[in-house]
Amino acid sequence: MGGSATLRLSVGQAYAISFFYQYARRFNDGLGDLHLIGATF
Repeated sequence: MGGSATLRLSVGQAYAISFFYQYARRFNDGLGDLHLIGATF
């Protein structure tokens, strides 16, 4: 089970920047929840 969110921004007509966040709930007792944050240019 999990989810994700993405924010895409345009700077003029030449550049695009995306920021993202992902979350995953892991059901194994030995593992915690997983968070991933990043950006693409």
